[in-house]
Amino acid sequence: MKIAVIGGTGKVGRLVIDRLQDYQVRALVRTETAAAGLREQTDAELAHADLDEPSTLGPALKGIDTLFIATPFHPQQTSRELAAVEAAEEAGVSRLVKVSSYAAGVRPTVPSAAAHIAVEARLRRSTMQWSALRPDWWLDNILTQLDHVREGEIFYPAGSAVVTAVDARDLADVAVAEIVADVPAGGSLILTGPESVTLAEVAERLGRAVNAPMVLRDDVAPDWPDYYAEGMRRLFASYRDRGFAPRTHIIEEVLGKPARSIEQFATEVLQPALSKANP
Repeated sequence: MKIAVIGGTGKVGRLVIDRLQDYQVRALVRTETAAAGLREQTDAELAHADLDEPSTLGPALKGIDTLFIATPFHPQQTSRELAAVEAAEEAGVSRLVKVSSYAAGVRPTVPSAAAHIAVEARLRRSTMQWSALRPDWWLDNILTQLDHVREGEIFYPAGSAVVTAVDARDLADVAVAEIVADVPAGGSLILTGPESVTLAEVAERLGRAVNAPMVLRDDVAPDWPDYYAEGMRRLFASYRDRGFAPRTHIIEEVLGKPARSIEQFATEVLQPALSKANP
């Protein structure tokens, strides 16, 4: 089996590559800087591909059996991922596994859900076997705010919103299971954490676990770009509107073990990240 990864320099994409060491993996990269970073960290084959230039995708996907896609929220996310799906189908890729969002199933007016809704709809019309992983809110989002965390705070316009916080390692583990399974679960898979919590509770528990008190600032972060800030306002408004955080057991069913806890994330991921940032 030959596997291609789009998004290999991102959090989940890199975790997926790390978990596929026993397989032939080709990481698709847009820039030489990205390629150089991956060369230092992985033995994966590298191929140039730019999602904003669809003509580069076909050659990069030649000979690939399974494609994994994980791209960030961005104004061009829809066109980029649709280009990847089209190119994969034309190249004869037989299976595609994509990181989607819980919002794709229940919050169609949220900007961050739009791309996932469109891409999942396209996958349903494709000839490929496919899996769309729909995680609820990621704990790993905290890692983008390490400077604020060191000041004892995190920023999200969450209010009373309730989420089931998901560890990206669980998401990557499920992705790999879907990539390599003889018979994957397939379709849209809703992935949730082990319990329902508010963001204020997440901040308090993370802070307690790493012995560094932390509070939620109920607002957008001052350094977020406008499109992202507005997307987060609408996302958390939709979380508040739903009023609850449904839980599934798909992570446990696929992996044969419980989803990781907030405290596990804090001690195994957040604390090392803080230590690395402040040697």
